[in-house]
Amino acid sequence: GSQTWTNRSIVARRDGYANGNPLLFHDSTMGVLHLWHTQVKADSGEGAAEIYHYTSRDGGMSWSDQGRYFQASGIYLRNRIIRRKDGTLLWPFYSTASAANHRMAAFAWSKTRSVPAKGDGGWTTYVLESAARLEQPTCWRQPQDPATILCYMRDEDGQHIYEASS
Repeated sequence: GSQTWTNRSIVARRDGYANGNPLLFHDSTMGVLHLWHTQVKADSGEGAAEIYHYTSRDGGMSWSDQGRYFQASGIYLRNRIIRRKDGTLLWPFYSTASAANHRMAAFAWSKTRSVPAKGDGGWTTYVLESAARLEQPTCWRQPQDPATILCYMRDEDGQHIYEASS
């Protein structure tokens, strides 16, 4: 990296849809760079958001569209995937598709050490029930205690920051 940048280029585009935050993860076990992002049809509401997936085998020079990643709707990405002590992956996100009509912090654990080709079946999803109305979790594996993952979240009203560990 330097202080100069290349011209921007479009990676993902879909007319009539809004694109959400991109999330990058390099899967060192497979040598693949993954890009996910949320798309939601204009004026359809957060609960209709869908996650789309792209892969690159050349460090992001070119991308292959892998299509919709999770069949569930209402998932929003915000922060990075981290590798757990056992080599599997932890993916923090938040869901807007709850029956109670509010956001909930959620996490997905991969069943293997590499990124599953599709979201459904390759991840075990856990909604943090005590995290009702919490969103945008960000997590890290503690260097002084590699067995512990510490996460921080904010409430949907922007009043407080919360912490939880696993």
